[in-house]
Amino acid sequence: MRTEKSLVSSEIRYRRLFESAKDGILILDAHTGKINDANPFIKELLGYSGDEIAGKQLWEIGLFEDQKRAHVAFHELQTNGYVRYEDLPLISKDGQPREVEFVSNIYQADGENVIQCNIRDITDRKRVERDLDQIHKKLKISMKKLTERNQEISVLSEMGDSLHTCFVLEEAYRVVARFCQKLFPDTQGGLYRLNTVQNIAEVAIEWGGPLLGEQEFAPNECVGLRRGRMHVVTGSGSSADHSCGHLGESPSDYLCAPIIAYGEVQGVLHLRGEVSFEKAKQSLAGSVADYIGLAIANIKLREALRSQSIHDPVTGLYNRLYMKEALDREHRRAIRNQKPLCLLIFDIDHFKKFNDTFGHEAGDSVLRLLGSFLKNQVRGGMDIPCRYGGEEFLLILPGISLDEAWKRAERLRDDVKSLTVQHQGKALQPVTFSVGISAFPDHGSVIEDLLKTADSALYRAKAEGRDRVIVGETLSHSPLKAASIS
Repeated sequence: MRTEKSLVSSEIRYRRLFESAKDGILILDAHTGKINDANPFIKELLGYSGDEIAGKQLWEIGLFEDQKRAHVAFHELQTNGYVRYEDLPLISKDGQPREVEFVSNIYQADGENVIQCNIRDITDRKRVERDLDQIHKKLKISMKKLTERNQEISVLSEMGDSLHTCFVLEEAYRVVARFCQKLFPDTQGGLYRLNTVQNIAEVAIEWGGPLLGEQEFAPNECVGLRRGRMHVVTGSGSSADHSCGHLGESPSDYLCAPIIAYGEVQGVLHLRGEVSFEKAKQSLAGSVADYIGLAIANIKLREALRSQSIHDPVTGLYNRLYMKEALDREHRRAIRNQKPLCLLIFDIDHFKKFNDTFGHEAGDSVLRLLGSFLKNQVRGGMDIPCRYGGEEFLLILPGISLDEAWKRAERLRDDVKSLTVQHQGKALQPVTFSVGISAFPDHGSVIEDLLKTADSALYRAKAEGRDRVIVGETLSHSPLKAASIS
């Protein structure tokens, strides 16, 4: 009887996961390859109803290029029991092209073989990758042209190589300053970055001495930015109507070259000095600005792609992929520096009941709110909030004691009750969570032991009534001080 109930419960859980999955799932007949079932996500992605999909072959609903390609994949699946396509084209019912990651395997259910296909929409990610690839191609073309010029262009090419290896903007700014001093040795200069949130241009870096004038200014104060093209003043200068307002007392010779990449203004390159900016120097400055623009756009796209790959799309917290990297990195650092490392596993109380009562959209609202809450409560650059899975979260706390971790957990447990969950214009019931804590080296020397200890403590917190913090037992199984708080 208990086995039957367990099977029913498992089936219900599987069905809920099937229905709420953020990836597409298709269930096929293992003999014919025809579709027996499809979850809501794949139906929405394809634009077909359940009746339209039922009984169809994959190639008939836009997967695979044609019937022959689909049959080859089906044969491979039956032979190996598993197929994977990292980049498979898909055409939806309305003719829209998409790109998906396709994984299919055969398993047994009720004594019969069944095929499950998992389909992840990677259209946006591939678009970012293509944009990044286009930037790389254009950057290489630009480098090839520049290396054909004189010694100045040789230095510029070296600058481009250095920018190409930069992973963060601050590193790129330092490269710009170093090479601009070589390219324009008798000048002062600065790179202003555009802050689109505050609508100001602000100094990112300067060289050749401090620049006179404003450290930040409205973009329309710069003639070059206002016009969208290089502004040059030589000799006796220019009239007040054509001088940049951000310079204070306008120097006799200067130029402002807007930094633009793919139609987006990134900032402005400013040069001044007791030299005349003749056509050759203007051309060189324009090339430098173009190079900087491409490099900045490259870094921003790379950062966007990296951020997309390591963050959970619902909560905005780090995903399990990054969590594993962070756990390994912080564990090694704790061993090397002989510092503590604490793990807090949070579980939203009665989340299943909440989902059943208000629906999965409301559940996602709770997850988003908890994700934002945790991000706002952590020590910037130190604590690492992650989505552990489902309604569980993991907070990695490097360098703090077990006692301090417990205090942090208690504050979080109290503060979360003040949050208001809004869904469809209505305030829903307050949220509480239970917390399990473990620490290195108190609860083990390897990450697996720390996770198991925190997880066990979490289960105790749930079993003892929820809305509480439980610290895991030590390796000797003696309870720690302040193990639970009502």
